[in-house]
Amino acid sequence: MTFKAPHQNFSLFLNVILFCVIFTSVQSSAQTPPTYRYVQITHHDSTVSFNNGDAYLNEINQVVFSGLFVFRSGGYELFDDGFPATIWSYGHVTPIPHPSDYETRNGWERINNLGQVPGDVQLGAVSDHIHGFIGTTSGIEELGLLPNTHPTNTSFGECNWARATDINDNGMIVGVAYEGDNFFIRNAYPVVFEGGVATKIPHPDGMMDDSTDYLYPIYVNNGGMIAGTNTKGDPSAFYGDRNGLSIIPPANDSVQISEVTGINDEGYVIGIIHGNFINPFTGNLQTGLRHAYVSNQGGPMIDLHTFDSASFPVWMSPEDINKDGNIVGVSSGGAAILWWKNGSQWDTYNLGNLVDSAASLPSINGALSINDRGVILGYTSQSGIRPFLLIPTNLPDEICVNSDDDAPDANPGDGVCSTGEVDWLGEDICTMRAAIMEANAQPGLDTICFRIPDHNVIYPQSELPEITDSVYINGLTQPGTKFVHLNGQQQISGRGLEVTGGFATIRGLMLNSFTTAGLVLMNGDSNIVESCWFGTDKDDNDLGNLEYGIYIENSDGNRIGNPGALEDMNVFAFNTIAGVYVESGEQNRIFTNRFFENDGLGIDLAPEGVNDNDDDDIDSGPNTLLNHPIIDSVSGGILYGTYNGEPNETITVELYRSDSADASGYGEGNEPLQLTTNVNTNANGEGIITLGLSGETLSPGQVFTLLAHDNDNTSEFSLAYPLKKIRVADYLDNPIANNSFVLYRIDGGPPDFPETFIDTITTDAQGIVDLYDYYESDDLDGGSVIKLYKMMDSMATLKDNPMSILPNAVEWHLDNAKFDSTTYAMGFDTLDAVTAQQTIFMNHTLVLLNMVVSIEWEVESDYVDKLEAGLRKASNYLFDVTDGQMALGKVYIVDDHYDWERADLRVLAKNNLGAKAHKNGAWEAGDLHMKVSRQSYGRNEWGPDSSYFNSLDPSQYKHIATIIHEVGHYFLNLGDEYKFISPDERCDRDTRYGFMDNFYELFNSSSSEMSQISDYKFAFCDNTEHYRESGGKSCWQVVDE
Repeated sequence: MTFKAPHQNFSLFLNVILFCVIFTSVQSSAQTPPTYRYVQITHHDSTVSFNNGDAYLNEINQVVFSGLFVFRSGGYELFDDGFPATIWSYGHVTPIPHPSDYETRNGWERINNLGQVPGDVQLGAVSDHIHGFIGTTSGIEELGLLPNTHPTNTSFGECNWARATDINDNGMIVGVAYEGDNFFIRNAYPVVFEGGVATKIPHPDGMMDDSTDYLYPIYVNNGGMIAGTNTKGDPSAFYGDRNGLSIIPPANDSVQISEVTGINDEGYVIGIIHGNFINPFTGNLQTGLRHAYVSNQGGPMIDLHTFDSASFPVWMSPEDINKDGNIVGVSSGGAAILWWKNGSQWDTYNLGNLVDSAASLPSINGALSINDRGVILGYTSQSGIRPFLLIPTNLPDEICVNSDDDAPDANPGDGVCSTGEVDWLGEDICTMRAAIMEANAQPGLDTICFRIPDHNVIYPQSELPEITDSVYINGLTQPGTKFVHLNGQQQISGRGLEVTGGFATIRGLMLNSFTTAGLVLMNGDSNIVESCWFGTDKDDNDLGNLEYGIYIENSDGNRIGNPGALEDMNVFAFNTIAGVYVESGEQNRIFTNRFFENDGLGIDLAPEGVNDNDDDDIDSGPNTLLNHPIIDSVSGGILYGTYNGEPNETITVELYRSDSADASGYGEGNEPLQLTTNVNTNANGEGIITLGLSGETLSPGQVFTLLAHDNDNTSEFSLAYPLKKIRVADYLDNPIANNSFVLYRIDGGPPDFPETFIDTITTDAQGIVDLYDYYESDDLDGGSVIKLYKMMDSMATLKDNPMSILPNAVEWHLDNAKFDSTTYAMGFDTLDAVTAQQTIFMNHTLVLLNMVVSIEWEVESDYVDKLEAGLRKASNYLFDVTDGQMALGKVYIVDDHYDWERADLRVLAKNNLGAKAHKNGAWEAGDLHMKVSRQSYGRNEWGPDSSYFNSLDPSQYKHIATIIHEVGHYFLNLGDEYKFISPDERCDRDTRYGFMDNFYELFNSSSSEMSQISDYKFAFCDNTEHYRESGGKSCWQVVDE
């Protein structure tokens, strides 16, 4: 057995000259654009017109206008009383509210899929008091300027202003801001608006500085990539992100000016180039032309200009590009243009030729925007600038929810999700209820997407139909929010969704405020749930379901979350019974999710409440009632724990952090830390958890928890830790009340267990001590290993020490050390997270032997250091030999023959003498001592003589083992077991009696043992000096007495 003692830019594309002239061509039917259906934009059936050509379309067919007029009978009116910023959606216009003294400056030019519009406004009567704003139909929010530039300039009556020109679906706002004191010399910078101020985007020297005006927008896509136009000198296009920008290489050396007009989510930039170009029909150079271009992620520009004859170049301006790379714009001939991406090239089309019944429609004079579905916003110049939408006629047949209504499907199984009604755009209305009905009626896997205008909350009036066929419900397709909210507040009773057919995937849904469960998985198997919220929302508000987030019954093989993928994480909070409750079913894997503030457990395997672990995990039930892990300690950036399960299996444990423990003490897991480790159990089903924390720590009050996952199942959460109260008890579990103990923190492991003194603590009448203050002071934290210590008795030394440096020869101490019943490895208590208190058992008695060591000569410091190290090892060795019951205590080292007559251990100057000790010398008066040489080399080699002093090392194993052998004589009254009496020979060469036998020097398995009576079971082996002199007793028997 083994004991350990308590001491303790972007890379720009190749800068090549690239000149591309692309002619209209049709390569295959799959590479040609669709025809379009014309829908006029009106406000309550009244014609509308806008006055400056600024308008933009998002994915849910909302349009933002600047300067919108509504034509009513008898004339027209400016819609918004001098603040022409409006949002149109499905047949009606809503103004962006604003204070009465605000006026627009450069308009509102973009709208994201959340209905947010960037722009800038004039504040009050000062014409140059311009700030950026974000507007919605609920109001506007002012954006900040560059720091320290807001005060009005006293000389010119204006302040340095800013414009917001684009916003993506993640809320990232970009634009431009000015800086400078002189109206005529001000610097313009591309900026990101955040935290109440504008932050400059780093850019190379020579970009944008010294501009006295700035009229070009800056654009941002949903990936955070930025494009815009540099205005210093001749304008030039740039591309990058918030960390830096670079100029986009021109199409050829003839390009003089380049501008940016848009960017899509794939990083394709579009814009205008000005310069001199070769006419491909004539080969002649034509000057002063304006072409369209596209650039892939800041690479060299591709010229999209089309010559329609040998003599007349068409002037073109691209306005928008969608995710598929299709571009819309306007030509100098007053025609709307579509550049259709055909592989690696773009084919050019006149949109007017692609519209059904074109002869009966007004002229198609321009196209301003195209969304990712392919819907185009255009205008006609007849009778004002009047907007319209072009709807592709070849949109795919899909089950896509476009209404928050709750009507059923009119004809399930006809291949069309439709309530029998159409919306303003002439498309079938598809509700969530109708979508499930249609998906159930169509055999095979169906996909349900979402495109709900204005908002994304659905209030079912009764339980939605069971999902009886395989389906993929993807709330992430909802433009802008990327989720859909199913809210049960208007449903009298029942659950949210129920899947009975199996093989369903549920993504991007919030399922909240239902009277039972947000989602039920019953009977059908192999479902996947990702990126959903149950009982809460993205802001962690309380919207709890009255029973469960997810309820699973008789359903196997489900996956809740996705191992290691935070983007697929589900959130479970504020649910009354449990976040996830598994009534029955196995192989349900619940990995990398958030759990907090559920009234019951985060994960609960029936029956309700915490399931106790069982040895070897032989029980059965939901998820096989997989045992949960146990956290033992955290030390040195490593979490240690244990797992008991089936023998010889591999378990993955997953780490979570929470702001507090669950009321049960088990879980929850608010923050998956993406830290896992595999645990291999042995033949006894026991496994050791060693998990590196990668710098993750706990703030005061926070806890760690673990989940266990086998190949298929997930456990309940482990017990959380740390705990802030301890209860001190004796070995019979009786509280040790009103007693003082010394508290140490153990800062390392075996063999030294280094300790730091924390405080002297006193238990109350129940034996309890509150450790909260030590957590607050960071002396203790979650996972701290603690040692409690109290001296119970002592025995005075018989040596007449003149300085009284060692009044006690022996001290009896009580502490909380404990030993593994199999390996006998020692440890101390780790603070955990039981919510009431953690019991610390004071059931280990330790006898400490104190002694004075006197060195015969005036010692060199190097030797003292090595001797001290050796004595610490000797203490560890004694602790091991006595099975954790004895160690060296206070050891005082003196030199130059000081206190030689009263020393317990004499270190001799010569190194050619063997070690000796007087038996029982510690307890008898007189000149009785232990003696060792400078370094002991073992029984058969006495070592070098005194001329080799400098090379000696008293910290070597044979030396410290020799010292403890002599301690056995001196303190414990033990004899030698390598000396033999009648007959004077070892009875059996394989018999090893332990540390009083000279075989200790071999450092084998018997070296750290004491002899037991079983070692003398054969009469012919009873001839050792110790056995004969002690009256037939083993070493352990003598020590016990």
